[in-house]
Amino acid sequence: MMAPHGQTWPSETDFPDLAEVSVIARGAHATVYGAFQISAGREVALKIDNRVLAPDSDERRRFQQEARAVGRLSEHPGIIDTYIAGFTSQGHPYMVTELCQGSYADKLAKDGALTPEEVQRIGVRIADALAEAHEHRVLHRDIKPANLLIDRSGNPVLADFGVASLMDSRVGQPVVRAAMTPAYAPLETFHLRPSGEPGDVYSLAATLYALLSGRPPRFPADDRDFTIDDVIGLFTEPIGDVPGVSQTLLGMLRAAMTNNPEGRPSAMQFRDMLDSVPIAAATAAIPVATRTAPVHPALAAPPAPRRPEWTEPVTANVEAIQDRRPSPSPTPSPSPSPMPPPSPGPRPRPAWGIDRKPPAGPQGPPGPPGPPNNLPVPASRGKELELSTRRERRIAARGGKETSGIGQLILVGAIAVTIIVAGAVFAVWAFTGGEESSGDDTTADAVNCDVEKFNLSCVEPALCFNGALNDSKDFAAAEEISCKKEHQWEAYAKGELPKDVETPTIAAVSEQKIVKDTCLNEGSKGPLTSIKGVGASKWDSKVLPPTKKDFDAGSTTFYCVVQPKDGKPTTGSAFSE
Repeated sequence: MMAPHGQTWPSETDFPDLAEVSVIARGAHATVYGAFQISAGREVALKIDNRVLAPDSDERRRFQQEARAVGRLSEHPGIIDTYIAGFTSQGHPYMVTELCQGSYADKLAKDGALTPEEVQRIGVRIADALAEAHEHRVLHRDIKPANLLIDRSGNPVLADFGVASLMDSRVGQPVVRAAMTPAYAPLETFHLRPSGEPGDVYSLAATLYALLSGRPPRFPADDRDFTIDDVIGLFTEPIGDVPGVSQTLLGMLRAAMTNNPEGRPSAMQFRDMLDSVPIAAATAAIPVATRTAPVHPALAAPPAPRRPEWTEPVTANVEAIQDRRPSPSPTPSPSPSPMPPPSPGPRPRPAWGIDRKPPAGPQGPPGPPGPPNNLPVPASRGKELELSTRRERRIAARGGKETSGIGQLILVGAIAVTIIVAGAVFAVWAFTGGEESSGDDTTADAVNCDVEKFNLSCVEPALCFNGALNDSKDFAAAEEISCKKEHQWEAYAKGELPKDVETPTIAAVSEQKIVKDTCLNEGSKGPLTSIKGVGASKWDSKVLPPTKKDFDAGSTTFYCVVQPKDGKPTTGSAFSE
């Protein structure tokens, strides 16, 4: 049965294993239903996209790839469990996920702003989840309080993971969504520049700020309509203090919301920053100065109360945003009329998020098979068995206690005053690019060759290259050059290919596990980060196989090579003394 305005009611043909279907929420792009999965005996959420993806379209193939990636991410306790993904018989993409209690947008609307301690706990958990996603090269692109859900155990989980980049972007193009919330989007989005991992970090920091203050950063508390120029103008305003929140915590959020994407910490660094703040420092009621930074008269708003109530963020003039795109986006579907009631089930649906057991009695045969368009999604681990962050693991090691006694609290209080000031200054200085440099900073990082644990060897003496890495046949083509001269590439580690590699093309070598885990692993667990730490974010890492001539002569040595992210040539070595 078709619902009005392009909204599709889930059919028994497409979802034979789901019963008691009812609408939870409708949006311009998708509808979310609650249902009971018969075979598993559990409540689930079903999200169906309003658009139809043609069988051979690029959008459909991207959905398949992204759905598998998001399914693997479900193993992280900070990311919502995804059970099934696929297409309806009419071509609508869908996902079946765990059913949660509600969102932090709902919680803000009901209870007002959260405590600094609770926001810190949420930030550590979700930043850890975001770091895991970025290691798998998956972006979120739409982090906001409405996409932070509360699971059955009361813990935060990140939802709609990958759907924004999956359904609304093309590779290499910026994302400007009709359904986006400008209050949580970084500046580069409005300039139509690609917003990658730094954009996700900005959105998470803006979300945490909203949880603390009841409002997204910079946006005044009124209901005016904003044009694209109004929104861009807001980024020149300072991010205000929040009464009762320490400058240490606020300094870290501001560092993650700097307008320069390259100055923001990675998700892993942001997690570690938040995790390093002692509870006393995060929750200390630091008074706010009566004299605030000047605000543009047109944007002035009444002062907020100490624990302000949540109000929905304003939305920008979407048409003005879309007019700036290289090519126009499809017009969003109009708001649908009420959906038809679901077929009567064996029992009424309880309130959203209440646990319900499967029907009593002996187990019957498994439910009917799902639709043939289902995509394989890896099974997820039970979240109740996971300890998601290092802070939680430390607490568990102490028997579940936050502190070891009054003495520890006194010690924390003694050092809190020092770190409140020093921490904020250091965080902003370290991650906003505020430090001064007297020369090319690509060679300024300390050298610390620590790659043996990756089955690699250090490169001594320094080894540099110029030119394209591969030729027209995909064989290694870069030419060795003295590192004292201007060069494009420098090797920072070397390893040996397996003996069963048949050809030394870059494509074939890049498929080898040792190469994927080393040269092509720019995440927190890769050798580049092991050597450079925070400085690893300045570099793009690639693999340089042995030349065809050397390979035919028996050589299997490959090099992990890097160039600065800006692509500019450098002089000197950044990886050798």
